[in-house]
Amino acid sequence: MATVSGVPVSNIEKISSTDATNIVKISSIATANIPGWPGGSGPSCTTVSFGYADSRIEPPSRACSAPPQSYDFDATNNLLYTAGGCGSSFADRGFYSDGRNIYFWDGEASWTIVGACGR
Repeated sequence: MATVSGVPVSNIEKISSTDATNIVKISSIATANIPGWPGGSGPSCTTVSFGYADSRIEPPSRACSAPPQSYDFDATNNLLYTAGGCGSSFADRGFYSDGRNIYFWDGEASWTIVGACGR
């Protein structure tokens, strides 16, 4: 189940005196894409494969040669989830690569391109 600051979205009626039905985004994520949000249908994800490198201990380039794993990606909101976790379980913070480019995922809201993989 999707949560906001640890609270299940189905329990949210207001945020700072604004009715939940009038909130269209939370941290740049459209509420219509949050499963369980009033009027929301949940995100639409596609299955993608990325190599992964832990950003705390490995250089970004390590993601280019890491074995690919499956993930769910919400391209509308640029959110990365674990395989089968679309809308509920974010992938770990770190560097990801499709073999051509390296991306950084902060583990909760920010997906950015870092650069290209070397040849």
